[in-house]
Amino acid sequence: MQASGFLDFDDLLLHSVRLLKTDDQIREEYCRQWMHILVDEFQDTSSLQYTLIKLLAVNGNLMTVGDSNQCIYSWRQADIANLLRLQADFAQLRTHYLNRNYRSTGKIMRCATALLRWQAERNAMIPELSSVNSDGAAVQLHYFGDDEQEAAYISSYIHERVNDGWSLSDFALLYRTNTLTAPLHQLVCEWNHLGIYHLFLLCIYCVQCHVISYVQALIPIVSKEWHPCTCSGRYIFTCE
Repeated sequence: MQASGFLDFDDLLLHSVRLLKTDDQIREEYCRQWMHILVDEFQDTSSLQYTLIKLLAVNGNLMTVGDSNQCIYSWRQADIANLLRLQADFAQLRTHYLNRNYRSTGKIMRCATALLRWQAERNAMIPELSSVNSDGAAVQLHYFGDDEQEAAYISSYIHERVNDGWSLSDFALLYRTNTLTAPLHQLVCEWNHLGIYHLFLLCIYCVQCHVISYVQALIPIVSKEWHPCTCSGRYIFTCE
């Protein structure tokens, strides 16, 4: 990449840190330009990103938002210790716990608190979570052998409730990652012949064929042999 004059994300960070460390005039200019710095998802920052933040937040006007229990990117150098370094490196730091929930029920929040505190090494960083809503229904836990069994259970559950008089508008399927949509999408497509229609928002299963086509179109662009004439006219990138 260096021979081709390209930089990846890590290179951008590394060169930025080197520049700010070696050129005081440039660093001071950016510090004046960016008087306030907000870093979201701070638990996912790497050591290099933390160094960049320290170089720019010399005025102490720094605000971070993070959750130690959501650090799931250590495989790409996220360092949970950055949350602990903040207190030592920024003496005026004040911590505010956002522990009141406005969407989930009381029982869900108490279940979440108990589950997080079960991880003993993080107990000190887990405040009591609460909700402004009522207790609601009891939390249910189900085990499935695979994603197809999970999708089958969801379909069966909805059918049973509809037969009991519930409305289809009473249901919505929420999932953590887009990769979970494939078995659900295949299953609920079977409902169409019953006159039951559905909508998936941001469904990766629905667009993966188009994504593959887009990637194939990009291959000649990023290769060394790329020339404008090599791009096929059938690859037109649009946002609909």
